[in-house]
Amino acid sequence: MHIFFGTNCEAIFKNLQVMEKDIVRENTPPDINQKVDTEMHQHLNQYYNDPSKIDRRLCELDHEWDIERVLELNAAVLSLMGLLNKHFQRAKI
Repeated sequence: MHIFFGTNCEAIFKNLQVMEKDIVRENTPPDINQKVDTEMHQHLNQYYNDPSKIDRRLCELDHEWDIERVLELNAAVLSLMGLLNKHFQRAKI
């Protein structure tokens, strides 16, 4: 069993964290940040040890993005309908 958390990738990850100023992390309690980091490392270990999970997760994300696109389209259509409605109401007056 490989442990992603203990490899050079951990050092790279820490270097990336240091390079970026993260306002959210700075304003979040340390115990919450530690919990998020631990969960992230657990997920990275799972994907490293079972690459087939990556494909499954990508399919889940595709599905989520499809739903998000539909919701964005609905919002755009409703906005356009509101504008057209207002335009035609003015034309009648």
